[in-house]
Amino acid sequence: MLVVSDIFQLKFGKAKEAKALTLDAIKIMKKYNPASVRFLTDFTGKSYRLILETSYNNLAEYEESA
Repeated sequence: MLVVSDIFQLKFGKAKEAKALTLDAIKIMKKYNPASVRFLTDFTGKSYRLILETSYNNLAEYEESA
């Protein structure tokens, strides 16, 4: 199994906007890519982080999704 993590830095106070965008993104990603998708948040420290994790069975499946 291959897990790909994309990490996004959010500006302070933009978490609500990012949450709305992630809900839309999940719908689109599920439609075109049946792989496991989840969003994680980290609201500690100086900046907020939004982490997008997608899971693939193998590297070939990941390459096809790009």
